Amino acid sequence: MSRQQKRADERRRGKRLRKICLAAGEGVSKAVAFSFALASNAFAAEVKKEEPITLPSVVVQDLNNPYLPTESSLSRIPVPLQDVPQSITVVPQRLMQERAASSFQDALRSVPGISFQAGEGGVQGNNLTLRGYNARNDLFLDGVRDQGSYFRDIFNIESIEVLKGPSSQYFGRGSTGGAINQVSKVSQLTPSYGGNFSLGNGIYLRGTADINQPITSTIALRVNLMAHKDDIGGRDIAEQERLGFAPSISFGLGTPTQLNLSYLVQGEDNIPDYGVPYQPGNPGRPARVNRDNFYGFDHEDYERTLLNLGTLRLDHRFNDIFSLRNTLRFSHNNREHEVTAPRFNAATPGFFNRNRPKRDLTEMILSNQTISPSSLTLWACSIRW
Repeated sequence: MSRQQKRADERRRGKRLRKICLAAGEGVSKAVAFSFALASNAFAAEVKKEEPITLPSVVVQDLNNPYLPTESSLSRIPVPLQDVPQSITVVPQRLMQERAASSFQDALRSVPGISFQAGEGGVQGNNLTLRGYNARNDLFLDGVRDQGSYFRDIFNIESIEVLKGPSSQYFGRGSTGGAINQVSKVSQLTPSYGGNFSLGNGIYLRGTADINQPITSTIALRVNLMAHKDDIGGRDIAEQERLGFAPSISFGLGTPTQLNLSYLVQGEDNIPDYGVPYQPGNPGRPARVNRDNFYGFDHEDYERTLLNLGTLRLDHRFNDIFSLRNTLRFSHNNREHEVTAPRFNAATPGFFNRNRPKRDLTEMILSNQTISPSSLTLWACSIRW
């Protein structure tokens, strides 16, 4: 056999061997694919045989958010707050407690549009602006104007409602800025007993108590107490002291006719602080003296107030449409003070004068308010007045 024939035979054997390998590989791949198909079919059949999995049920409920009241305490606003065409901010009691607010000013400190001012021009008590307008005469207590010149405390306050913009529709004559309504605590049929004690530097001491006790199935009594002492941090001599007592009793709870009697007594005995002298010039600035300096008379400067406020409120609901509320209130506020205001002496640089204004003011208010909030739904139109 020649060399060329040998080479031809080798090529033919190589071609046959490659064909055999390709056929074997194809057979093996088909076998593997068939085995995977059988396994997947068996797994699918096995899953189909299992029982369906039952998941636990999920219950969604609408919880009462204590930070977001949905309705106003004012009976003259008988619709949800979201339906009132006016910006209304409500500061509930829960929020005041968590912020450890101890005064009317502390409770409103985070409300947008409100700024507090000092007692310039002899103005005493809470002096604030709402949306840039003086709101001194736009303070209300349970819907009735509260015009007393005193520093309000929140120990007997359930919530504070701030209505921004002209509010004559709800409160009558007032400024353009809006109105601030304080909601007092009233008796309830659910017994509750609470209190709070605060201690801070400076010295800061404050204690409150809130006791609500049902007497019968329709009568309940509630008493709120407060004692407060606060020395101004970083200042000598100046201090604030006040006491408060607020009882209330309700008759006819849970019936169409309810009568509530409440009384508020709050007294203050302070040593006011008029700060350090102001040095005029360009630019003007406080005098460069120690911050602790007190330029008054520690045994002669004083500020005393005594507030007596009594309220009688009668509510009667005729039906689901008509209701009637009458509020009778008497307020007597006595305020007396003699303070020292340091003034820069332009004639003698480096010396200051002591200006000692003295005032004795008595405010008495007797008011009676009758309103009849009603609502009527007529076909698809809802009418409220």
